[in-house]
Amino acid sequence: VVGGYTPITSSTTAPYFAKQGVPVVGIEGISLYQYNNPVEYSFACGPAGFGVSILNEANRLGYKKVAVFYIDLDSIQLSFANMKEQAAKNGQEIVYSNAENISSATYGTDVVAARNANPDVVLNILDANSAVREINAMASNGWYPNLVGTTSSSDPVVIQQGAAWFNHPGHIVYAARNYWPANANVPEVQDWLQTEGQYFPGFDPNTYAEGSWLAAKVFTETARKLGSGLTRASLINALNSMRNYHTGFTPDLTMTPDHGPNKQILYMKWDGTQFNQATPFGPW
Repeated sequence: VVGGYTPITSSTTAPYFAKQGVPVVGIEGISLYQYNNPVEYSFACGPAGFGVSILNEANRLGYKKVAVFYIDLDSIQLSFANMKEQAAKNGQEIVYSNAENISSATYGTDVVAARNANPDVVLNILDANSAVREINAMASNGWYPNLVGTTSSSDPVVIQQGAAWFNHPGHIVYAARNYWPANANVPEVQDWLQTEGQYFPGFDPNTYAEGSWLAAKVFTETARKLGSGLTRASLINALNSMRNYHTGFTPDLTMTPDHGPNKQILYMKWDGTQFNQATPFGPW
């Protein structure tokens, strides 16, 4: 099985896949069922890293008082819990936080409460559609805080819907990337854009599309190397034995016990027209 699926679906199917020994190479780990599972693998940043990474980046930028918007899913709750622990170590204070339902319609009042807490920066652990609603609510309330977000905050739909907010003077916006961005001059990234573009002209080159391609690439390359010896068990063993695997989308990967080997992130900064790379890949 290749690809991501919803938390409800994963909680239903994950035990079955584990029992049957069916390897699952996913994209974004949106449920804890997709981590620490004997047959599932994700090449996005793991749940512990989502929150800690953007908090540490905010700390590097000098921001000590943070407001946090995060999605109310089990993996993101874990991410926020780890963020709180790291904030204490960094000497940062979480002055506002809110666990948003994925279909939340309360951003209009939530952003006012966050603004009233007077943070130095807003941290987002949101999906793209939630980030759109949050940024639109900020714009409606005339609030333009500094922002450091996870990858989805830089997805094309967010930029399209929130361009005026991004371009407002007097604030900066950074976004984490688990993979090289679509505008990177990297052969594997360009091959993805050209090949998928042939089959789906005008497709949205967002992080989910890129992660899906990466998952399929790892799955098929590993399966092909096994040749006639390909079985469920041999594929799982090969994935577990992955060492210094070159993806072209991430730093070379070595499999970890949690099956989430991508422990590095780079940061992009909004420059007035697009997000451009601001940091190299580094440990979150």
